[in-house]
Amino acid sequence: MPDGGIQIVAQHRARAFSCFRSFDTPRPGLFPRPRPDPDAPPRHPWLATFERSPEAAFNDLISGYADVGPLGRLEAPEAANMLFGDLRADDPAWLSLGWAILGWLEKRRQQASPEDAPGRQRWIREVRDAFDIVALLEIETAAVELRRGFAAWNSWVADLIAAPSRDARAAYWSMLARTQPLMLAATPPLDPFGLSSHWLWICESAGTILPESYLGIGLLGLRRLPETAGGSELPWLTGLAWWADAQRPSREVFLTQWRALKFLYPRTSAHWLVRIHEVLSGPRFRDQGIVAPAWWAEDQDLA
Repeated sequence: MPDGGIQIVAQHRARAFSCFRSFDTPRPGLFPRPRPDPDAPPRHPWLATFERSPEAAFNDLISGYADVGPLGRLEAPEAANMLFGDLRADDPAWLSLGWAILGWLEKRRQQASPEDAPGRQRWIREVRDAFDIVALLEIETAAVELRRGFAAWNSWVADLIAAPSRDARAAYWSMLARTQPLMLAATPPLDPFGLSSHWLWICESAGTILPESYLGIGLLGLRRLPETAGGSELPWLTGLAWWADAQRPSREVFLTQWRALKFLYPRTSAHWLVRIHEVLSGPRFRDQGIVAPAWWAEDQDLA
């Protein structure tokens, strides 16, 4: 997908990835799990059941049949967070969780979804919840394998959409976006910038061939790319510009998206204007006669 926006991201990707390749193996503790809270509740007895048969127990948890006491009232991702979130990195249950999820997802991928609408919605919700658990708990083993097999998994989830709240594709993409930092420790190594063009495409397509809500996923993916010398805001500024160019949002809609992100990145007006000029200097915008500050001219703070 040749374009100035991708060229900008690719230039900074090349600089940063050269240093990542210097590690033949991941450094121990590169992404250490936090120490358990000494005041956390005792280890839940259901975890012993999980250790005996991780995949079957995970199936019970994701489908709402696990005997987890009052946690059964929670959504599956929330219950998983309560059960596994405070475990030590060397806890047997924690070490089994990623592979249990992968095994469950692989079996689900080999199955046909139910034909009746309620059954299909429940089936898709469970897949969505499995991806949400990987993202919420930052389960490295599962996240890395789901990213490494992107082509196959992405093809599978393309049809797993029953409603905005039953959208396994959105959950898969969101999980990939949120867990990108974990790719730095993968063995063999994975390009942490490998989905840059995918995130830009999502931004460009949100509101046409993709739902408008997917813009948040694309921008999140760009925001979670490793920081480079070019700054952490350049990729998502590029994504925002691609979206604005493709969708031509109203002044109010653009400012809503821009200000929500601008708030998270305290920068001077001069800094923003330099970055905006850098993004809009690419051929995609230059060839259309779009000059900076373009859509950002509506932000009086940048005047």
